[in-house]
Amino acid sequence: MAKEKITEDELVARIKSEVTDSLGYGDTISQHREKAMEYYYSQPFGNEVEGRSQYVDSTVQDTIEWIKPSLMRVFASGDEMVKFNPHGPEDVAMAEQATDYVNYVFAKDNSGWEILYSWFTDALLSKNGIVKVWWDEYEDYKREEYHRLTDIELSALVENPAVEVLEHSEYSEGEGFEVEEILRIAAIDFGWDHPTAVVWCALNTEEEIFYIYDCYRASKASPSVHSAVIRSRPHFIPIAYPHDGNRRDSMGNPGLADQYRNLGCNFLLEHFTNPPALGNNKGSNSIEEGLMAMLQAIEADKFKVFSTLSDWFEEFRMYHRKDNKVVPLRDDLMSATRYAFQSQRYAVAGKDPAWTQDVEYRNYGII
Repeated sequence: MAKEKITEDELVARIKSEVTDSLGYGDTISQHREKAMEYYYSQPFGNEVEGRSQYVDSTVQDTIEWIKPSLMRVFASGDEMVKFNPHGPEDVAMAEQATDYVNYVFAKDNSGWEILYSWFTDALLSKNGIVKVWWDEYEDYKREEYHRLTDIELSALVENPAVEVLEHSEYSEGEGFEVEEILRIAAIDFGWDHPTAVVWCALNTEEEIFYIYDCYRASKASPSVHSAVIRSRPHFIPIAYPHDGNRRDSMGNPGLADQYRNLGCNFLLEHFTNPPALGNNKGSNSIEEGLMAMLQAIEADKFKVFSTLSDWFEEFRMYHRKDNKVVPLRDDLMSATRYAFQSQRYAVAGKDPAWTQDVEYRNYGII
C-alpha cells in the first residue's frame, strides 16, 4: 500500500514539533544562545522606527573575533599541537614517534586547525564548545575497473586476498610479459611487540621497474600464524630475511629462519645483505646503502607501490630521520621493503607446480 504524501505545511509542523521536543529547547541557556546569535550577526531588534538610525551594535561579534586569534596562537601556532612526554630514557624515541604521529593525524588527516577554530567559536558564542572524537573500524568495498594492465599488475590483483576479480579479458600488444616470466622476490622483518612484516614484490626487467604489490603486518603472533599467511601466496617466491633470523637461543633451538622453513616457507639459504661491491663476495648490512638505492629508484620513477597497500603508505608517511639518523619505530614494512629491493638478485619467475605443496626441509646442519 502506497504511503500518502504529506503537504509542505504538514512537514513544517512535524519539524517544529521535533524541535520543541528536543532536549534543552526553551531553557535559559538556549534563550541566551539564541540572543547571542542575534547579537553576533547584528540582526535588527524589531523595534526600529522608520526614518531613524537602523544601526545595530556589533560588539559581540567584534569581541569574539578579537579573542579567537589569541586562542589559536596558544593552541595551533607551533609545530606540535600535542606532545607526549616519556616516563624514562627508554621511552624517549617512542614518545617522539607518538608525538609526530598524533600531530600528523590531527593536523593533516582531520583538518585540526579548522576544528579548533570552530570549537573556539562555539565555546565563545554558545557557552559550550564540543568536539566529538571516535575511532571507526569498517570494511570499505570499492568497485574498480582497470584497463590495459601488464601481467605483473594483473597477477598482483589476482593474488591479493583482499581483491575479488569479477571479470577480465586479454589484449595483445607486441611481445609483452608472460606471467611465468615475471621475477618475484619477498622479504620479512621479524617482530613480536612491534609487527612482523612481509612484502611481496615483482620486477619488470625490460623497463627495470620494481613493484610492491602485496604486504602483511601483524604483531604478537607466532611464526605458525605468519607462515600461514605467507603460504597463502605463491610458494615459489623466495623470501629474504635479516641476520637475526639465524640467531639461536641459549638452549640451541632453531632460529626463526629455520622455524619458518620447517613451516613450509621458502626462505633464502643465507640472511640478507646488500649486493656485494665489485671484487667482494659478500655485501654489507648497511641501512643507508639500501635507502639510497631505493631513493634513486623512486626519483627515476622505477619504484612503484600498489595504491591498495594502506599499511605500507602509513609507514612510509611516518618514516623519518632525527639528528640525521633513521628513527627505528613503526618501520617494519619499510625494513622488509629494503631487504626485498636489495635482494633483487635472488628473484625468480614462474608458477612451478612443484611448489604447490608445503616444502619439507631436511636438517643438514646448515645454519
